[in-house]
Amino acid sequence: MAQLGKLQKSKTSVAPKRKSIFKDFSSRELLLLCIPGLIGQILFYYIPTGASIVMPFKDYDYKLGVWGSPWIGFKNFTWIFKSISLARVMRNTIIYGFWFLFIGPICNIIIALLLFDVKRRSALKLYQTVMCFPNFMSMVVVSFITYAILSPRFGVLNDIRSFLGMGPIHVYSILPVWPLILTIVNVWLGIGMGSMLYFAALMGIDSTLYEAAQIDGASHWQQTRYISIPHIVP
Repeated sequence: MAQLGKLQKSKTSVAPKRKSIFKDFSSRELLLLCIPGLIGQILFYYIPTGASIVMPFKDYDYKLGVWGSPWIGFKNFTWIFKSISLARVMRNTIIYGFWFLFIGPICNIIIALLLFDVKRRSALKLYQTVMCFPNFMSMVVVSFITYAILSPRFGVLNDIRSFLGMGPIHVYSILPVWPLILTIVNVWLGIGMGSMLYFAALMGIDSTLYEAAQIDGASHWQQTRYISIPHIVP
């Protein structure tokens, strides 16, 4: 027992001490490099998020600002629960949410498979850049682009119709077309970054699988069905 105690003491005495990351010079350099990003994250994410959480509980006044406006509690929420459209709004929100979760990955997979067949690197980079660009736009810009296309007076859609000799159409008064419009806008907004995830999975597939399939006489659709899709399913 005495020898075991001595061995344990010797092991504990030999064990190296953990160095703090703040004492390591290379770690300090990395932490200093993180400071600008951290400041930007606080200024452009955490502070606006905090203001957006507080604003619904205040009687917002532009002159007083978010923090200077008086508190009014849940007064801003009373009209929502008294509204006759609450059930319809909740229903549409849930249905659209599930629909976007279903149609989004399907479109992303289709675009990724199409990009995987592009052989020219310059064309591939162009397609990826064009498709990823909407992901960096705010919903305000996206809604403005949608309005510029569908506007009843100055919209591009009515300009095309008038050029073809057709009469103008007021899209904002046609309710059945809006599920399609919202689906197209939502898919267009996220299809760039979403397809890149599946494209990266396709790039990780061993090329010898496709070579073996070609030797066995597999068509392009068979290679996509039995090699590409099973590898991106996980």
